[in-house]
Amino acid sequence: MQLRETLMGAMAQGGPSAGIQICRDEAPRIADAVSAKHGVALGRIGVRTRQPTNQLDGWQREVLEAWAAQSVESVESVESAPSQWAPHVRHDAGTSTLRWAKAIETEGSCLACHGSNISDSTQAALDERYPEDEATGFAQGSLRGLIWVEVPTAASAAPRRDAPF
Repeated sequence: MQLRETLMGAMAQGGPSAGIQICRDEAPRIADAVSAKHGVALGRIGVRTRQPTNQLDGWQREVLEAWAAQSVESVESVESAPSQWAPHVRHDAGTSTLRWAKAIETEGSCLACHGSNISDSTQAALDERYPEDEATGFAQGSLRGLIWVEVPTAASAAPRRDAPF
């Protein structure tokens, strides 16, 4: 929510170029601050990569590929929209980690930077900041990626021997 509010505020004041700056510079800082505050790991992964540090890997890749396989190009009903899909939740006992992911649906405001008809000035800003950008060409309502969180559960997974019943 913090990233969304920051991004929307920047775009309202400075347009897509300001939004690009927020996504590139502030999004990682916001993620790091929330991670540190809550003792979790979190991030965003796209169907197509914009930022080289956000490469698909591991369990996030599996979830996103499964969702992409069920995704449709045009959303025919609200129930089939990625924003309405149930989050992925899995507890990995081997690493004592709870893993959660939620689909990112391409909203109308996303199209300025992620759509097919990007203005010349926005495209220039994308080219400057993301020379290997692949995260364009999305349609409204399509699956754009996922937000993921990993929560360590080791402390809560082991029962305390001194705890009363």
